[in-house]
Amino acid sequence: MGAADGTVLGLTKVVDAGLPGDKWNIVLVAEGFTAAEIGSFQGFVDDFVAEFFAQPPFNEDAVACAINLYRLEVASTESGADFPDCDGDGTAATTAATYFDASYCTMFNGAPLLRLLSGDGTLVGDTLDDQLPEWDQALVIVNDTRYGGAGGEIAWTSVNAGWLDVAIHELGHSIFDLADEYESDGDDTFADPEPPKPNVTTITDRDDPAFKWADLFSPDLANEVTMPNPDCTATNSGASPVAADRVGLFEGAMYHHCAIYRPQYDCRMRSNGSQFCAVCQRIIRDFYAFWAGPAPTGGVTLPIPDVQFVDVPVNTTAVRAATFEVDSCTAVTFNVTTGPAAPFSVESPLVVVAQPSGVLPWKAYVWFRYECGPAVGAHADQAIIRCVETGEDFVVDLTGNCVPRPRVAAQLVLDQSGSMNDMTDEGRRKIEVLTEAATVFVEHLYDDNGIGVNAFHADPVPILDVQDAGATGAGGGRDDVRDALAVYAHVPGALTAIGDGIELARTKLDDARAAAAGRNSHWVRR
Repeated sequence: MGAADGTVLGLTKVVDAGLPGDKWNIVLVAEGFTAAEIGSFQGFVDDFVAEFFAQPPFNEDAVACAINLYRLEVASTESGADFPDCDGDGTAATTAATYFDASYCTMFNGAPLLRLLSGDGTLVGDTLDDQLPEWDQALVIVNDTRYGGAGGEIAWTSVNAGWLDVAIHELGHSIFDLADEYESDGDDTFADPEPPKPNVTTITDRDDPAFKWADLFSPDLANEVTMPNPDCTATNSGASPVAADRVGLFEGAMYHHCAIYRPQYDCRMRSNGSQFCAVCQRIIRDFYAFWAGPAPTGGVTLPIPDVQFVDVPVNTTAVRAATFEVDSCTAVTFNVTTGPAAPFSVESPLVVVAQPSGVLPWKAYVWFRYECGPAVGAHADQAIIRCVETGEDFVVDLTGNCVPRPRVAAQLVLDQSGSMNDMTDEGRRKIEVLTEAATVFVEHLYDDNGIGVNAFHADPVPILDVQDAGATGAGGGRDDVRDALAVYAHVPGALTAIGDGIELARTKLDDARAAAAGRNSHWVRR
């Protein structure tokens, strides 16, 4: 039985986190499903995706975005898996003609173990190599309802009632090299050297440099075995002496009752239905950090490689950003390795740690300053920014020109309709936010700028024609607008005619510009 007993139907990408060369690729493989049953396999895949990405830490963006998930549809001649009578209970042995020849009773510690379900892993690997050369982990879903599964680069699970728990548990072995944390199937007392598995230990002193989870050991717990087992011939099934979230030393793990310890009372690696313990979660996060970050090429891009400071008035300063697009679910670090010379400078810190924000690709900014002195002129320089995570250097061209400062006239157009009495999300009325913003704008005018204001509700409302702002306290337009804003109020129940308000503002600005031209002056309308 084997490849002659079925057909490979095709590969489908179910969860798309990125290109297969940039992400960790898990493939769910059908075994023991006939062509007519492939729809059932697709349903099992959907169930797995929902359960898998609901489990901490796979429900975290920085982990989930590292993982592509595929399904490989393979039709077998017959349903199910081989079921030898390896436990001697008299149950009739059965066989099934399936593509990967899955069978219960796989050998474990020199003897067949009924619940150990696996098949032709070499054939699974070869098939995946043909379909997806970048595959990293396979989980074979076997169409049999009897309990069973196995770990390894090729993990296996039946579709028994608790199969989702089994599948995720087995992936804990296969991907992250986690040890089983239950006590059965082994000797009473662990007598081997310290195991390499990251979630079990023989060391009982958290101050020992070799202790694996000293940084997660709950500080309120004593530096001793948190829950010893008084009877090394049996599992200690007593209640935890500490809260469930405490990390310490709990005796009994990796098929032994004593002399080996797990981090928490319970864990997905100990019992089905539980979450991964804090130590296992940390291991999973660390494992996926590489694939959650930006790809070495293309993960961070600078679509516009120049920053332009166009027509900046003399004796003023402008700030602009080099804007990166980042395809990453973890923070990205930018280091300005070569900064520009005056009149340019780096406004941001030389090292910018940009956090994910918004949908992929999100934007990250490195800011530059351009200072125009009293002289008119043009300037150019470059900066080099390195993305630490990808090792790429980005050259940013900086250009700017300083021009005489124009006189500017602005006409404020303020909403006076009834809706301005509504509350904002910040807990203030809209009219309060409007008048505060207008006041800030007026405060920053140059003395020779022009300022006027009108309002609108159901109709446009003239308030002040354009006049020179003047110095504070000199009785010019700046002071007049401040006074008007101090008494500004909405009109209860009034409608909104914003277009009429804008048309009135345009007329006021045109009149001001014409008057300034008659005085041989000049206004730029705003």
